[in-house]
Amino acid sequence: MASSAATIPQESSEIPGFYTWSADPAALRRLQACTRAVFESYHVTMPAKHGRRRMSDVLELGNLFTAAEKRNEFEFEARTETKPHEEILRFIAWQTAAHRDAIGERRGRAPPK
Repeated sequence: MASSAATIPQESSEIPGFYTWSADPAALRRLQACTRAVFESYHVTMPAKHGRRRMSDVLELGNLFTAAEKRNEFEFEARTETKPHEEILRFIAWQTAAHRDAIGERRGRAPPK
């Protein structure tokens, strides 16, 4: 799949519901460095399920997937607000704000006037 050079989200022709766009290269480098640091600093406390590590074992923010999927409960991941995850949250917030109108349109809501 070719990467998109669009500055606003464009839906993939190959994967419905998947959007691509270009982001600031400096912000992407900060995000990459932060994400690597999170994975490199992860210390295994339990054996991996089926001999494999899941990304959510290391990088899970907000509501825990397991609690939501298996128990239908809200359980906030304590690491969400720690320093290593700050750049990830900043990037998500920045992208959400930058593409607010496009996100609203795709959700069936008109952008605010």
